[in-house]
Amino acid sequence: MALQPRPAAPTADEIRTWLLAAVGEELQLAPERIDVHQPLTRYGLDSLAAVVIAGELEEWIGRPLPADLLRAHPSIDEVALRLTGEAEYRPAPELVVDYGERSRQQRVLRRVVGWLTRALMQVEVTGLDRLPHSGAFIVATNHLHAFDAAIVFALLPMRIVFYAADKFRRIPGVRWFLKHAGDAIYVARGQSDRVAVLRALEVLRSGGRLAIAPEGGVSRPGLGRGKIGTAYLAVQAGVPVVPIVLYGQEQPFRTWLRLRRVRAHMHVGEPLVFPAGRARMKELETYTDELMGALARMLPPGYRGVYAELD
Repeated sequence: MALQPRPAAPTADEIRTWLLAAVGEELQLAPERIDVHQPLTRYGLDSLAAVVIAGELEEWIGRPLPADLLRAHPSIDEVALRLTGEAEYRPAPELVVDYGERSRQQRVLRRVVGWLTRALMQVEVTGLDRLPHSGAFIVATNHLHAFDAAIVFALLPMRIVFYAADKFRRIPGVRWFLKHAGDAIYVARGQSDRVAVLRALEVLRSGGRLAIAPEGGVSRPGLGRGKIGTAYLAVQAGVPVVPIVLYGQEQPFRTWLRLRRVRAHMHVGEPLVFPAGRARMKELETYTDELMGALARMLPPGYRGVYAELD
């Protein structure tokens, strides 16, 4: 969105007008169709797209905003009242993320998960030499099954922090695995969870590696439309994105019932580097298309989903 001249001290009405224009442009809705008193999630605003809008609002206002502003105050009216001091703000509790090297417990868990993976699956792995030898990066994978995280954890040689949907926090087995595999960062889907985004940036800026599914969730039988979150994190942290595809593991029980090992595949692509720094929505969408195109080209045609027409 093109930034409008900033008033010296914007009023609540001016902030409402700015937000209506920004949200309307992102959602392709006329501003008059958006109710400023309703949560933005009602209109389908993507969580990380909302983070980008919040960043542009911060630039327009000319001062830092609370990290979880749009999560604590989900409607346009509430944001406007908060920023003009007419509503109380209570910060969300701090999240703790460990992004160091694997602990002894994590090393033991990886050996166990690796043994189970080899016992239950025959995974063809190619391209591991394309992984950066040092420094921070993002692992961007397609997402066909809950087992995807276990395969990545078992087969990648470095510590990975998983960027996972908040719903997995409520599934005991998955929550246990993600906690012990690397203390996942949980993001509230459909909300502007700036706290989770800032924690992810903290991991990357401190040399950690982050795994994220650009589709935003499980998508079968093929790729779903990519969301801008991965590109946003990459340009903000100034780190490369390594595309990785997994397939063949999405229907394991049929194979196991025949007492056979699942034949799965994991292919690592060439790292993608996007210009670091601030990026507008259109630029993030372009980078996302480039990333999703890289994933699609590594997949067999039947797994390419909405990107099936790519050369």
